[in-house]
Amino acid sequence: MDSASTRLLIACLALALLGPSQARAEPMLTSYDDVIASSTDVVIATFLGPVGGAPAHPATHYRLRVERALRGQLSGVIRVTPGDGQASFPRGTRLVAFLQNGSFRFVGTATEGRRLEDGAIHVSGFYDFNAHIVSPGMTTIDALTDRLAGRTATVRYRGPLMALSDDGLRRVRTPWTVDVTLRDGRAPVVRGLPVRGFPAPSVGQGGIHGELTISYRSSWPRPFQVRGHAVGRSQGVVEMEFWVVEPDLFRVADLRRYMTDADVDWVHYELRAVLDDGEVWTDGPDDFDYSAITFFGHIGYRSLSIREDRRWVGTHFTATFDPPSAGAGLDTFGTERTFIQELLRGPVGFTIDSGRGRGRHGRIELVALHFRSNP
Repeated sequence: MDSASTRLLIACLALALLGPSQARAEPMLTSYDDVIASSTDVVIATFLGPVGGAPAHPATHYRLRVERALRGQLSGVIRVTPGDGQASFPRGTRLVAFLQNGSFRFVGTATEGRRLEDGAIHVSGFYDFNAHIVSPGMTTIDALTDRLAGRTATVRYRGPLMALSDDGLRRVRTPWTVDVTLRDGRAPVVRGLPVRGFPAPSVGQGGIHGELTISYRSSWPRPFQVRGHAVGRSQGVVEMEFWVVEPDLFRVADLRRYMTDADVDWVHYELRAVLDDGEVWTDGPDDFDYSAITFFGHIGYRSLSIREDRRWVGTHFTATFDPPSAGAGLDTFGTERTFIQELLRGPVGFTIDSGRGRGRHGRIELVALHFRSNP
C-alpha cells in the first residue's frame, strides 16, 4: 500500500472512531422535556473540580458539594462521571446539576454572573466538539422546582427596550417596556410593544448564550426580532434588558416608525460620497442602479458597493476608511453596524484605488434612513 493510501485509510479510521456527530462537529440538541424526564437526580451544588485523569487528558469524575436536592435524596460531597463531554467550571461555581444515574448530563448556570436565585438559569448540556443546546434552555429556580414537582411552571420576563441614541454612540432606553409571560403548555404572551401588521411572535429561550429571543418575523419582508438578557430578579419577575437585533441600528424615532407602520417592508440607508476633487456620488431613495455607492439594511442583503467613473471596480478595487474601524469586516454579513454607527457620528473618510496607479479620496455621509414598501 502506498503512502497516500495509508494516509487515507488512517483518516477514514479516525472518522469512524470519532463517530458521525463528532466528525461533523455539529451542535447537539436536547429538549428541556427530555432533560427533565431523563434526570434521576437534580441538585443545587458547588463544583469542586475534576478527579482523576492526567494533564491534557479528560477527567474521570467530578466532585460536587450538594446544597439542596430538587429531585432525589443526594447530599454532602458526591462524585459524578462526565456525561456527553467535559465540564470546565471554575472551582466554587454554584450550579444546578442534572444527573442521570450518577452521570453529569446537563447543567444550569446563572446568567450574567448572578446568583442562581437572583435571575434566570441557562440550561445546557456538555459536548466536547461543539455546543450542546437545550431547548427551551432558560428558566428559574422556582419554575424548575414546579416542573420537577409536576406543577405548571410559569416564568415572567420584564425590562426596557433599548435603542441607539441619536448620535449612535450608546444605547438608551425607549418609552417601551417588554413584558413576556411563559407558561407550560400555553402560547407565549408578549406585551408592551406597539407593533402593527406583524404575526403573533414566537419566543426562544436559552440558545448558546442564555438569552430570550422574541421573533415576530425572522426573514424578509419586514423582519423584526428582539433579544434580551437577564440583569436581575425582583418579586418573582426576571428583570431583563432588551434590544432589537433585526433590523438593528435603529434610533428611537426609527424604531417607532418601523414597529407601527404596517406598510413598511424594509429600510434603506441613503449614502452620499463626496470626493476631494468635487465629484459627488449619490444613491437616492429611488435610485437602485448602483451608480455609485449604496447600502441596504435589511436581513439577507447588506452590501457596500463603490464604483469609480460609473464602472464596476471589481476585484481590483481596494478601499480604506478613516477611521479604520469603520471598514472592519465590511465584507462579512452582519458587521456593517460599525460602519453605520461611525456614519451616525459623522462623515467617514475613504480612499479607493482601482489599480490604475492613483487613489481617489473623499468622505461618505449618511443622508437619511428611508422606509420602503414593496411594489
